Amino acid sequence: MTPPDQHYEDDDLFPNDLPLPKSLKWEAMEDGILNKMAVIQARKRKRRFIFWLFPLLLLGGMGIGWWSFSPTETDIAHQPLSDLQMDNDGYQSSSADATDHNTSVPATSETDLETLKADPSSTTQHQNSTSAPFQHTTIDSQPAFAEAPPFDERKLNHTLSTNDHKHDIESTKDITPVISASPEDKKSVFSAVVTPSSLATVADQIDQLKYLLHLPPIAIEPKIAEQNPELHPAKTAFKPYLRVQLGGGLNWFSGNYRGADANFVMLRQESEYADPGTHFSARIESGFAPNLFVGSGFDYKTYRTRLDTEAQSTINRLGSMVLLRFNEDPITGDTTNQQFGDTMLTVHQLRRVRHYNRYTSLEIPVYLGYEFGFGRFNLALTGGLAASISRELEGRTFDRNGDVVTLGAESFVSYRMGLTLAAAGGLRVGYRLTNNLSVTLGGQYQRFISNWMENSTNALISRPAVWSTDLGAAWKF
Repeated sequence: MTPPDQHYEDDDLFPNDLPLPKSLKWEAMEDGILNKMAVIQARKRKRRFIFWLFPLLLLGGMGIGWWSFSPTETDIAHQPLSDLQMDNDGYQSSSADATDHNTSVPATSETDLETLKADPSSTTQHQNSTSAPFQHTTIDSQPAFAEAPPFDERKLNHTLSTNDHKHDIESTKDITPVISASPEDKKSVFSAVVTPSSLATVADQIDQLKYLLHLPPIAIEPKIAEQNPELHPAKTAFKPYLRVQLGGGLNWFSGNYRGADANFVMLRQESEYADPGTHFSARIESGFAPNLFVGSGFDYKTYRTRLDTEAQSTINRLGSMVLLRFNEDPITGDTTNQQFGDTMLTVHQLRRVRHYNRYTSLEIPVYLGYEFGFGRFNLALTGGLAASISRELEGRTFDRNGDVVTLGAESFVSYRMGLTLAAAGGLRVGYRLTNNLSVTLGGQYQRFISNWMENSTNALISRPAVWSTDLGAAWKF
């Protein structure tokens, strides 16, 4: 059943036709939304700066410029071979109106032949000569002929490279102009006795010259030592040198304990930690071959370790004459009937041990090195041996029973003062400030190959390992 409509007395005070505020009317809200959308659409989007556009344009321009101006093909490569003009030395003529080379053999009159036959010196001179230069001459009634200076002996070794084969052309013959032996006889420029053998020789020379005239300049350019210097000059001879180096740095020491008593070894390894130590070195190196050198000197090193351990323990002890029982008077508070006896006492304790130890060693290294050069930088690899000749100990450590004793005590260690050897390898980088002075930065790993310290029963043996860094300066003589 539907409940009847309820009527309240206050309904008349709030009629349903009350007007809404102007800002809440639908028409006003719709206009505001449309105006906002128009403003958003009209707003111009800010363009992002394309950061890679400028480098791309720059690289593209450089590539186009290189392709345009690089001498990949010369103009002469596109010219017909028949249009090439060469001078006497085999180069392209710079004159545009160069005269054609006259490669024909000039005629010789019978009168000249008879005159030359009568002069044996002229005949001999011609027979000794092998060829004549082909010059631009014209025979006229009054030739202006002057004696040309003799040509020097030249050797032309030209190579024509093609896709299929390579031609080598070599001419080692003397080129000497033929001059009339008789100064009075000047009817012809060429006055000599022509024989079949000489004509054959001249014909061969003409064929070679015709072949050379049709070659590009790059193929017939003479190979002169002055025009073709070595691209990579010969390296200077190696000079032995001496180098003094001073440096210092930090090191880290590890005992590397071993021995017959495994518990003793574990106790030392778990309770001893490495602290940074210091070292100072003075070295002298000698270069005896390219990139190779030997060196020696001395190192004063201080190794530091820390004995640090913490453990909880329970102590059980028997107590004598311990108060076991007593009675107390409730009125007076006096203690009566006390009973004493022996009993077992249990105590829990936390044990913390910390000591700082110091080892000092004087060492003499001997090593061989190989050096690479990169401009002002150089990289050196070294390897060799080091002998420890003197050592000292200061600090405290554990003995086999776990008690703290003085480091180096006879009850624990029989300290060896003899010679102890170690193998070492290192890497060093140098920067040359001047021709003689340079700064260096390097690192080294060193491992003793004989016992550095041991106890009398061989329950504990130490062959330490050492990491070190070094910063120094070197002077080269």
